[in-house]
Amino acid sequence: MKSEYAGRRVLITGGTGFIGLNLAAALREAGAEVRTLSRSAVISPPPLAGEGTVGEVHFQGDLRDRALVEKAVAGSSVIFNLAAHSGSVSSNTEPFEDLDVNLRGNLTLLEACRRLADPPAVVFASSRLVYRPATQMPVSESWLTGPLSLYGVHKLAGEHYHLLYEHLYGLRTVVLRITNPYGHVQGPAESRYGIINWFIHLALTDKVLPIYGEGQQLRDYVTVDDVVRSFLTAG
Repeated sequence: MKSEYAGRRVLITGGTGFIGLNLAAALREAGAEVRTLSRSAVISPPPLAGEGTVGEVHFQGDLRDRALVEKAVAGSSVIFNLAAHSGSVSSNTEPFEDLDVNLRGNLTLLEACRRLADPPAVVFASSRLVYRPATQMPVSESWLTGPLSLYGVHKLAGEHYHLLYEHLYGLRTVVLRITNPYGHVQGPAESRYGIINWFIHLALTDKVLPIYGEGQQLRDYVTVDDVVRSFLTAG
């Protein structure tokens, strides 16, 4: 993968989040010129292995800021679009914030890209939450959509935004639906998601691991290393 990304300018929106940090580290190792855009400040020094931060630029701000986004996307050959207002439960309690960030933010990015003379490829991070509840196992990737949260609804709309801009303007876009990633630098004390890291945190601090019902719930998990490889391949 190193030869594919060496010397190329790559932008990661949401670059200081869990997946973004892992992806940035892999891109550094691949020789890419990494840029990140996030509402959070850049973490320095980087918490993951890599070849340093020479030539890296961090844009701190909001994906809805048109001037900032236009500056960030300039010269990029690939954009990994991870920025989002996350959380299925919070999306239902904060519906307009979720709507504005996850839809207007994506349109702002796509509009900035399509105006470029040499637009980048865009890999969009969607979610398993676009699917309707499964009635059989295992669940096929072609299973019908039917989200049960506004987060899922907005992610599904975001997919269509990206694919529409490919159809209308020739942008090269790829959509990846991610399911329950876990791994390095995920917040250990975060109980809303990342249940594997949360259980490890409870065990290491000698606390009880809560089990609801009969403990028969089924979930698919994927290590962040596999997620990063998927993004690099798609890019």
